[in-house]
Amino acid sequence: MNTKKWGEIRLAMYQYPLPIMWRTKDLLSGHVSDWDAEWYYHFKCGGYESIEWLEIDASNKEIKNAVIKILQKIHVPGIVMENSIFILGYCNSAVDYV
Repeated sequence: MNTKKWGEIRLAMYQYPLPIMWRTKDLLSGHVSDWDAEWYYHFKCGGYESIEWLEIDASNKEIKNAVIKILQKIHVPGIVMENSIFILGYCNSAVDYV
């Protein structure tokens, strides 16, 4: 996924009125970050080039439904699961969009 799309996600999540927890996996190091709710600075630290995936906590149904609507407008590749939403930065196979 490109920098523009990651930026759109970051700004949309930052503007949402309730805290939304997220974590990422780095493609190069394999490191999975700790859960965080700060989108404005923390999410863009280090850039977006090596984000393999972004996981958004969707255990709250209200937040889950709102995040799905936001992500559909941005049109990003991902997987909606019961308690989380994965946005894929890199993938080796065909994927659906949220």
